[in-house]
Amino acid sequence: MSVSRLFNGFNWDLVTLSTAIFRVLYSFAGYENVNNVLDEIKDPLRTLKTIAPTTFLTIAIFYSMVNVAYSIVVPLDEIKNSEELTAGLLFERIFGPHIGGTMLPVLIALSAADTVMVMIPPM
Repeated sequence: MSVSRLFNGFNWDLVTLSTAIFRVLYSFAGYENVNNVLDEIKDPLRTLKTIAPTTFLTIAIFYSMVNVAYSIVVPLDEIKNSEELTAGLLFERIFGPHIGGTMLPVLIALSAADTVMVMIPPM
């Protein structure tokens, strides 16, 4: 499969592209919360200089690995023609329609609950 054929049939208008870019950037949301814990670190400037590039690289590698998993497990035609999230298609293919259809929403809910719990200040 050539790279030029890979994106045939996709909608390339400005709204679609900007939405896609926004969703990718949103996946990095929360990285600014590092500032909340910097006062608890012994040497924050040195730590940030060494850890920040490593974490960005790690996040980029994981993000790429997830996209490779999507493309290996779920056929491109199914991704193009489905109204469902690609992660939903992946979970249904790996765990079956019943367990995969239940597991992903539960994991998303747990992730959202964790985020809310972290943002609530301690009493």
